Amino acid sequence: MENFKSNVELSFNNVKKDIRKLESHIANLQKANSELKKSISTIKIKNEKLNERVKKTTTKVTTKTTKAKKVKKSSKSTKKIAKKSASRDANLVACNQEHEMAQVLKHFKKTNSKENRAKMSVLCKNFKNNKSAGKNNRENFYKYIQKLSTFKQIK
Repeated sequence: MENFKSNVELSFNNVKKDIRKLESHIANLQKANSELKKSISTIKIKNEKLNERVKKTTTKVTTKTTKAKKVKKSSKSTKKIAKKSASRDANLVACNQEHEMAQVLKHFKKTNSKENRAKMSVLCKNFKNNKSAGKNNRENFYKYIQKLSTFKQIK
């Protein structure tokens, strides 16, 4: 029986050792689990920060794209304005440009001579100095000179 007792004690001691080993393994697993949880939460935080950066970058890109579209639209409108102002320039008369005076003479079927262009230039300058004549455009200039006796004398 003593032999049996010693065998039971040995077995009991072996079981105790196994339990300690298992407890040690459990402690190691719990520690590893805790470290994994920390890693996961760190990854989640990093992911959230990256998502915020992506949102900010997307917002910046969207803003820049919107601004670029506005600039593109404004450059189109600038081109339209330039075209309009070019057409406005076409409606003006340059008094010291001989070809302009020649065009006016041609419009009224007058002779295109140096003398007539000089007379037209003087009439044009008078028109531009005359504030009551209205805007300094071709249409008003034509109306203005048709009323003048000096224009009627030009052949």
